[in-house]
Amino acid sequence: MKFKIEKNIPNKSTHITIKNSEQELLYDIVKANYFNDNIFTFFDEKEKEILTINIQDTANNQKFNIYKKESLIGEILYDRILFRHNFIINKDKKRYRLEGDPSSMEFEIWDNDKKIANISKRAILLSEAYEVDTILLNDELLFIFGVITTIDFILFDIGN
Repeated sequence: MKFKIEKNIPNKSTHITIKNSEQELLYDIVKANYFNDNIFTFFDEKEKEILTINIQDTANNQKFNIYKKESLIGEILYDRILFRHNFIINKDKKRYRLEGDPSSMEFEIWDNDKKIANISKRAILLSEAYEVDTILLNDELLFIFGVITTIDFILFDIGN
């Protein structure tokens, strides 16, 4: 299945939407400026809050916790080593890995030996669009959308 994550950058705020291949709105994402350490809140088409991502800074790395409702469902650990970006992605005792170049937003997400998503970024005037081709559905898909928006936030919004 193919999806599009659109990030509009008209001014200081950022508006992110996720649409399916028929251009139907699936999720509307609000980005906060570290209010209570939350950076993203995902809302469904009925404006119901369904996913929240917050940040915990430590001396050596950043940890991004992903919550569905109020339950922790996964995390992304980020550590920049020299000129490489190191992401460790965990969900329900499962570890995902990235292949490709996250800094160019052209990469794949793998679950063991199975490719589960292909991500490709396209810049268009005052917006950016990510094409996501994936085999996932439901909760796994929502989690991967959280991972993609968090990686974009890490690499492009906080100046890394």
